[in-house]
Amino acid sequence: MDIECVSALSTLEYIDFKSENVTISILDLIKKCIIESNGDYSGIYIPNVYSEPLSGLTISCGNFIDEDGKAENLKTCLEEVCKFLNWTIIEYNGNIYFIDIDYIKAGKTAYTKYDLAFTATSVTLSNQLTIQNITSKGNNNKLSILGGYNKSVIIASDYEVPDNYLFPDSDFEDGVKIKYDEYNIKEKDDKTYKYMRSWYKSTDFKPYMYSFNSTTRQFTESDTLDSYNFDNPIPVDSLFGCFQTSTESFDNNEKPKDLSFEDEFLIRLSSMNETANTNYTTVSKLDETVKLNGSQPLPVITTKKYNNIVITSDSVLALNFSIAWIKQLNGIRATVNNIADNTYNDLYDLVGGVETTKNSYYVPVSLSIGNKYYNGSDWTTTVTKFNVPLEITKTTKLSWDFINVKDEFDYTSGVGLSGYKINIPTLLAGELKLVIYCPQRYYISTSDGAAYG
Repeated sequence: MDIECVSALSTLEYIDFKSENVTISILDLIKKCIIESNGDYSGIYIPNVYSEPLSGLTISCGNFIDEDGKAENLKTCLEEVCKFLNWTIIEYNGNIYFIDIDYIKAGKTAYTKYDLAFTATSVTLSNQLTIQNITSKGNNNKLSILGGYNKSVIIASDYEVPDNYLFPDSDFEDGVKIKYDEYNIKEKDDKTYKYMRSWYKSTDFKPYMYSFNSTTRQFTESDTLDSYNFDNPIPVDSLFGCFQTSTESFDNNEKPKDLSFEDEFLIRLSSMNETANTNYTTVSKLDETVKLNGSQPLPVITTKKYNNIVITSDSVLALNFSIAWIKQLNGIRATVNNIADNTYNDLYDLVGGVETTKNSYYVPVSLSIGNKYYNGSDWTTTVTKFNVPLEITKTTKLSWDFINVKDEFDYTSGVGLSGYKINIPTLLAGELKLVIYCPQRYYISTSDGAAYG
C-alpha cells in the first residue's frame, strides 16, 4: 500500500492571497500562510536576523496581485518572501523552521518561537542534526524543502504604492466640520471681499494645540480638535498652535458659480493686543511677550500614523511646502490698511542683508526612519532636528507673500523634485516619522524699528 504524504504548507498553492489593506507586514503574511494551511504545528521558529521586527517591515499587497487583478496563491507569496529574505523553510517534528544559512554560518542561535496563536517567545537553537541519521522506517524517504534560494530579485512597480503612503494628502473635508466663519473685508482696491473658513477635526494629521499659562509663562499641550464640535465651539482666541482649516475668498459683487476651498494649516504663533478691532480691519500689534516660537520651538504638525518603509542607498527625499505670515487677528490674508504695504524685504537692511535674513527664516523639522534621525547632513542615532531654510529675496514681502522652501534641486539631480534635499546614503528601514515645528522668523518692532526674534 502506498500512502502519499503532503505537507500542510503545500496546500497553500490552492489558496489565493486576499487582503483589504494596502500593505501587509512580513510577519502577518507568514502568519496568514501558516493559519490558512491548517497545519497542526507545535511551533514556528524565525531567526532574529534583522534589528527591525518583522511586524514592522511592510510590503505592498500589490506585489501579490498582477496588473490584471489576479491574485497569487499563498504558496507563491511565501516562497517570494523567502527569496527576498534569503531563507529556506523546513518542516521537522511538527515544527516549521525558517532557516538563514548565513545566520547559522555566523554562529547565531537566537530565534523567536511562535505558537499557532502567534504568541512570541525568545529561544536559542543550537542542536546539531545529521539528516542521514534520522531514524525512520523505509528506504525511500525524502525531506521536503520549500523553494527558498540564496539570491533575490526585487522588482518595484510605482503603481503599487499610493502617492500618499509616506505622508497623507491634506484633504481636510474628510474630517468633521466643527466651526465656520465668514468675514466681509473692504480691501485696498475699495472692493468688499467675502472670506469663508471652515474648521475641521483632524483625520490623518495630528495638529498640536497649546494653552498659555500667564503665571508660569509656559505653554501646555491642550486638547485635540476631536474635543470640539458646533455645540462645543473651539476657543480659537485662547489657543495657540495648529488648526486644520479650508478657506475660500471672492469679490462680493462677483460671486463665483462654484466654491473652491483650499486646505491650510493655520498656525497661531503670537497673541495680539485687541483695541476695538471687532471688524478685523485694523492692524493689531503682535504681543511679543507671548509667542509660540523661540529658542526651543514646539511641534505643530505630525501624522497620526507612521508607515514603515525600506529605502535603499543612493535615494533622495524632497521636503517642500510654502508658508505666509499674517498680521491680522483672524488669520485672513487680506490687503487691509498697512498690512501688505511692505514692498521689499523689511528685514534686509536691519539684519545685515539678504544672507542674514535667509538664516533668520526657517522651519525646524524632525525626520526619522527607524532609529536613524536626519541632522541636516547625515543620519545618526541621536534624536535631533534640522532647519529647513525658506527662499528669501530682497523683494519678498515677509508679512504677505507665500514663501517657499529653498529649492536645492536642479537638472543635475536627475529627479523631477523640488524643495529641501535629503540624501539617503545607506539602506534605511522602519517607521518614517516627520514632525514640523513652529516656524521661526524675526519681527519688526513698530516702536523703534529694531529687528528681534
